[in-house]
Amino acid sequence: MELAGIDPVFVKAVDVLATFSADDYNRMLYEARLKEWRDNKDRIDGAVAEGKAERTKELFALLESGVSLEEAKRKFGY
Repeated sequence: MELAGIDPVFVKAVDVLATFSADDYNRMLYEARLKEWRDNKDRIDGAVAEGKAERTKELFALLESGVSLEEAKRKFGY
């Protein structure tokens, strides 16, 4: 089916409809892939949030130790 120029939301809806109307085996494969994708996304999002929290702690520690804001910015690459 030619889908060029069609709204991506519509294309996704057609894909989901095709998946749910598929046989049990193909639906199981789809759901397993979707779960894996969501799990990986959650893991990545958590790591990013953890990294941001760690950088924030480091920044506050520098500022509390008397380092100027400009020096702290340079250390963090800003």
